[in-house]
Amino acid sequence: MMKYINLKGKKTMLSFMLFISSCSIDLYAQFVNNIEGSYFFGSNINKKSDREFGDTNPSGIELSFSKSRTGNNYWEKSYNYPQIGWSLKWFDHKNKYLGHSFCLNRYVNLVLWRNKHFDSYFKLSQGIMYASKIYQSGNKFNKRYNNAVGQRLNFSTELGLGINIYPTEKVGISCESFLTHFSNGAMSQPNDGMNLLMIKLGVIYMLENRNSIVYIKPEKKEFDKKIRFNINMSGGVKQINSESEKKHLLITISPYFDKKLSHISSINIGADLFMNTAEKYRIDNNINLAGTDFKRIGISIGHELSVGPTGILTQIGYHVYSPYPAISRFYQKYGMKYYISNKIFTSFSVRIFNLEVSDETTFGIGVRL
Repeated sequence: MMKYINLKGKKTMLSFMLFISSCSIDLYAQFVNNIEGSYFFGSNINKKSDREFGDTNPSGIELSFSKSRTGNNYWEKSYNYPQIGWSLKWFDHKNKYLGHSFCLNRYVNLVLWRNKHFDSYFKLSQGIMYASKIYQSGNKFNKRYNNAVGQRLNFSTELGLGINIYPTEKVGISCESFLTHFSNGAMSQPNDGMNLLMIKLGVIYMLENRNSIVYIKPEKKEFDKKIRFNINMSGGVKQINSESEKKHLLITISPYFDKKLSHISSINIGADLFMNTAEKYRIDNNINLAGTDFKRIGISIGHELSVGPTGILTQIGYHVYSPYPAISRFYQKYGMKYYISNKIFTSFSVRIFNLEVSDETTFGIGVRL
């Protein structure tokens, strides 16, 4: 295995990950019952037109730690007792301009089917990525530069589909296909990002016998069926282009109403006020746009999927007021909410156009009344 994945010259990285593994086992023993080590390989599926090296074939290794939920809360039963954990990944992009990526992600495996020796699951994962190499400008004689990543710290999003096979009560074999997206959400330029389609093979070790885990059937409780008013205030920064290092402030105010359809699902409808000072900068530096309002107002409708205290938010919106035109009248927002209490939550969201162009990334805090 070591010879096959060609880790020669990278012993420091492997030692670091093994150190993290040993420390994590001691620190989180009471919160972990699954430990997995994996090797993965695949392809960068960005279009070749994005850059000359868009068809690289990265590979890497992963260490992950998870806990099987057993039904102490009703939502756990709704997802067929999922596994929730942390993963640490190292990607070798096999390209001198892309270098290596290091990812720390929080993930949930939503179990689709389970029996004595087999699991199938759908994975949702979100975290941060550190890039060893970032944008370096080229010239007419050297066009091969890294326009995929504009800053060291980026966001890591992952969707996966996999199976686990358990020949014994302590050891399992995993096979997973996953899609990873790296991006900084337009905070820095350039921000082409990376889209990686990967295959993962791993070995699972369980700290307790698999068949000794007892799944509880919690009593079903009534959920709040009232229409609730929310307001979320968020902010961030945006860089206009790679030539200008200045960061421009973003402020978004989003009032909306939501209504729960079940313990884990709710719909929402509301509005967004976008105040992007990067647009104000463009207007102030174009005499033909003098006096144009840089603010935009949109209306939106969306859905929130609840996984414990975490909400996964998807929305589609339309600009009803946009004196300075955006890429499109329609926009999409994807994000996460974490409920500190029944009324207070924090948020992270990315607004994009045409399902592919990141326009802004914001962090916020809100209330649900």
